[in-house]
Amino acid sequence: MAPLTSTSSCESCINLSQKVIELEQRISTLYQIQGAECELDTILLGKAQTTATSAELADTVHHPAAVSQDPANSQHRISTCVAGASPSVAPPLSTLVLGDSIVRNVRMRGALTLSFPGATVVDIVDRIPNILASHPQVNRLIIHIGTNDIPKQQSELLKLDFLELFSLLGQLQVSAFISGPTPTCGRGIGHFSRLLSLNTWLSSACISHGVGFINNFDAFWERRHLFGADGLHLNAWGRRLLSANLAFGVQHSRTSPLSATD
Repeated sequence: MAPLTSTSSCESCINLSQKVIELEQRISTLYQIQGAECELDTILLGKAQTTATSAELADTVHHPAAVSQDPANSQHRISTCVAGASPSVAPPLSTLVLGDSIVRNVRMRGALTLSFPGATVVDIVDRIPNILASHPQVNRLIIHIGTNDIPKQQSELLKLDFLELFSLLGQLQVSAFISGPTPTCGRGIGHFSRLLSLNTWLSSACISHGVGFINNFDAFWERRHLFGADGLHLNAWGRRLLSANLAFGVQHSRTSPLSATD
């Protein structure tokens, strides 16, 4: 039988060849993700979990918390991380993860997660100066935002908002990273395609502005088991993978953002 990569005019063979190439690319991505998860198990602060109850927290040790802040009522929901280590060996806070509800309960060693449900890019831009002023020891900033801007269907205005964010980040003495959007499942091709378009634009725009970019799209594409019932928010496994992907992306970013510690 002729090889799949032959120049045969058989249309079915050509289609099959394209499918094989696509599958090989997807498999390669999955192997990279699997390797990243294994490598980064030692630097994550335990598995992701839903908002902890008092009983679940009874046997835990306090680490830098994942904080969900609701802009509507300013209520803070703090859930500490899984225990196992003495407070005396807890890593110092060096990283802030800021974003919308997608990053709720995302955990990285030495990181504080601040989740603002419903937040847009402009909302985060407005909050960054005060947040950094409250955490002067932080030297790394990871921002996951943009999903709540997508329903507006104003891609050019959204790009301008991100450019404003890039301008602000360029003035800060921290290493800055943009966490790319995660895709959606079952929420319509329009919503999905706009997220994909945003991800593609961010991947190049971040590089041109000296900001690190962490690609999450391939890690979650067509992996329904990582999402909650709404097809938008991540479940416990999805949050754990996002945590691992953020840590991996920070360590292996191809860009070198300016930092006070560089």
